[in-house]
Amino acid sequence: MCAWRNPSSMRANVMGGFSRVLPVAALLALQTGSLRAELRISSDFESGSAQVIEIDQATQTVLFQPAGDAARGWPNWWFLRVDGADPQRPVVFKLRSRPEIAASWTMPLRAAFSTNGTTWVHTAPGERRGAVETYRVSTPSATFWLAWGPPFTVSDAKAFVHSVATEHSFAKEFELCKSLEGRSVPALQIAEGNPPDDKRPGIWILARQHAWEVGGSWVARGFVEWLVGSDESARWIRQHAEVFVVPIMDADRVATGDGGKNSQPHDHNRDWTETPHYVEVAAAQKQIQSVVRQGRMGMMLDLHNPGAGSPPELYVIPGNLVSTATAGRQDRFISLLREQVPDLKIVDEHPRSDAPEDQTRWRSLTAPWVQAHANPQTISFTLETPWNAPHGTTESYREMGRKLGLVIEKYLRGPEKP
Repeated sequence: MCAWRNPSSMRANVMGGFSRVLPVAALLALQTGSLRAELRISSDFESGSAQVIEIDQATQTVLFQPAGDAARGWPNWWFLRVDGADPQRPVVFKLRSRPEIAASWTMPLRAAFSTNGTTWVHTAPGERRGAVETYRVSTPSATFWLAWGPPFTVSDAKAFVHSVATEHSFAKEFELCKSLEGRSVPALQIAEGNPPDDKRPGIWILARQHAWEVGGSWVARGFVEWLVGSDESARWIRQHAEVFVVPIMDADRVATGDGGKNSQPHDHNRDWTETPHYVEVAAAQKQIQSVVRQGRMGMMLDLHNPGAGSPPELYVIPGNLVSTATAGRQDRFISLLREQVPDLKIVDEHPRSDAPEDQTRWRSLTAPWVQAHANPQTISFTLETPWNAPHGTTESYREMGRKLGLVIEKYLRGPEKP
């Protein structure tokens, strides 16, 4: 005689045993594959930013907008993770811009996409309708990441700086400072060979004074990768100059996924005064002034991203605001850079007017401050690398860094000692 068995108990043991009884319909759905994981969106990680407004599970459509705090800069940066996607169907993202900022700053033609959170490629071009941009992502992965541009976090900066210093004896990692919110701001110092430091021109490269402008960090990374490599021009710089690189200046807003630009009370690029608000700016000023006191400050480059449709832009202090000799050095650097970047656009970095408030504002910008406090041979520029273009990729950003290195080497070797 067979023992009677409870059908519910039998159902509970199907699929390896569940801790609770499932209805027959649900079990059949699992067996036929019709019960799928729910699409989930998250941004609670470093540099993450996304406010999900609505998810349509039936069509895998996500309506969202950047989640940045407007008091911490333009709310245009966004970065999210997707879990539970059905690889058999595209996931549709409808990006809505925030009212605090023009939509063009928020909506790249192509978003950055990754299936591992490390390697980033472009999506297909999105479709713009008013204040909404639609991206359709098809991927065999149920988990992936999507972002405004290829993220480069504070943790990425720390890991990169550490790896370079570990692999190359002529490179030293150091902490520029601790940020206002207690984050370590990593930096590199690179010099090789016998000449004493006080005989070498000092070169300073800064990036991400505006947190959302992620391209600056990738250009800085590309420059460093080239500088520590085997290229003869890179070796010459290492042996004849002392180079300092800060991949991320606004560590706090990069970490929290905020835009940074026009942050309250002002952003890092407008903080270069005698009494800076931000610890990173004060620390960079102190280091630069140390090089200036030795009479060897050669160059400062501040790396940014420009407007949505802009070509590469170099902001130059006009000749009437610098010495004749400095203007000549600027022209020479520009000529060399144009050899590498033919579509370079020159933008005069001058005060908006003669009004005292505009003069004060201009003097608080990075390049004018450095130029005013530096040595006679110093040149200072702001370089903005395009982002809203097919070549706004990690590879193209890093290639811009390599080109920048070649220009610096030719400039330093040039007809006169800078």
